[in-house]
Amino acid sequence: MSTSSRKERERPPPPPLQLCILDTRRGQQEGQEAEKVLAFYPKATAADDSTSVVGLFLATNAFCSIFSQDEHCEAMHAENSLWVSHQGEPCIWLLLVAQKGFVGPHIRDAALVDILKRMHSVTRLLYGSVQRLLSADPSGAAAEEALSRVLQRWGDQLSSNKGRSELHNPLSMGEALPLLPLSRPLFAGVQVLMNRLLVAQIGGTVPVVGALLLHEHWCVWSTLNRADTAALHSFASAAMMPAAQAAAHPSLTKRITASLRWREEGKSGSGSILDWRSWRVFPSRYVMFQDSAAAGDKEPEELPKLFLQEGDEQCRVLGLRAGESLLVLLLAERSTASAELLTGLSEVALPLLRPIAQSTAAELSDAKQWHIQGYRYVYENKMLQAVRASPGVKASTLSRESQALTHAVRLQLDSQCMQGDAEVIVRGENDCWVVAKRLASHTIAVVLEGRGQENLPDAAKTADLFIEAHFEGLLE
Repeated sequence: MSTSSRKERERPPPPPLQLCILDTRRGQQEGQEAEKVLAFYPKATAADDSTSVVGLFLATNAFCSIFSQDEHCEAMHAENSLWVSHQGEPCIWLLLVAQKGFVGPHIRDAALVDILKRMHSVTRLLYGSVQRLLSADPSGAAAEEALSRVLQRWGDQLSSNKGRSELHNPLSMGEALPLLPLSRPLFAGVQVLMNRLLVAQIGGTVPVVGALLLHEHWCVWSTLNRADTAALHSFASAAMMPAAQAAAHPSLTKRITASLRWREEGKSGSGSILDWRSWRVFPSRYVMFQDSAAAGDKEPEELPKLFLQEGDEQCRVLGLRAGESLLVLLLAERSTASAELLTGLSEVALPLLRPIAQSTAAELSDAKQWHIQGYRYVYENKMLQAVRASPGVKASTLSRESQALTHAVRLQLDSQCMQGDAEVIVRGENDCWVVAKRLASHTIAVVLEGRGQENLPDAAKTADLFIEAHFEGLLE
């Protein structure tokens, strides 16, 4: 047996999931290629292995550019792996490499690209642009420390049972924003709350520059633009909301810890702003960041900084909990958590926030988490970056053949050969029809399994009646 073949057999299999952020401007000299890698997941990956992954990606990308100089190749399917990339900034790339046995045979490229886009948006929210990190420290050490936290959070989440279940779910909401439809009375109440916050004077100034209201994982309302709303929702869902839920329901702590696969032991956080255990809910109901160096039950005066509108505007963040709702407040950059500020904000927000939380819980209970009996569906408004879908537990009741068919139909609707308004209707086994439509910025897929639809016109009519009844105006 040759030495080379023995080495091949001794080489361990690649990790099921790899994430990378790289800068193509760095490491131009031979022997310095590792400098291109700003952060890599798993973090323990050897430098030679991470450099090899990046080198293969860049070589493939350069080859593909010969055929299409205007568009980058976002996805590459190898025999056993799937490579997906996104250029977040000039010369800054995000890369995801997954083994096909890990992501399953039907994962959509667009869903994985969305993951990379959201990773980058959260990075900009927490640290500003990657270029800003490199300008502050050209060595790349500061960028590696910050970016590794983001990759660790997404890598651990995707590798968890819950994360893999979402990847395999044919009706997954993925990285889209789960926007909660509101009744008119609740809509009016939320608007009153937000308006009062944005004009409230406390200590002679107006401290609130923006706000986001969440209920469980749903986005109820936001005063921010679409991109900042999506990024802030991802961040709050990863860090602030789990802390609020653990404080309200202590029995959830072990479940949250297990689902996010944090490796550190003990009750204290790691000091990372993305670690939910570094956030505390104080008796005042405020959800505040407290790094590992802080001690005691006193509310910290220093509030973490966020970067809005692509790093041009900076602000401070804290949360306020009421029931299952979390109000994320963005304050002027120079704000500190003084007693006067916290008391003033509570007096403005809590009298309205408490009944809003109760009303939202009641409406969500009546809606049964938007499950519509007899149907499985996913709807996305790309303009609002908002989505509604059947709960994952309901999607899992579909047969494997129907799940595979739904994946394939959504993939077809994503394909470049179907531009503009489009419709795909396919029949599979188990008396299953999948009807998918794209109309302007709206897309919807409806699964009709075991409903006795005999032919294509019947299936199309049933899907249209469903859409008209539950998504008013979508077909107009």
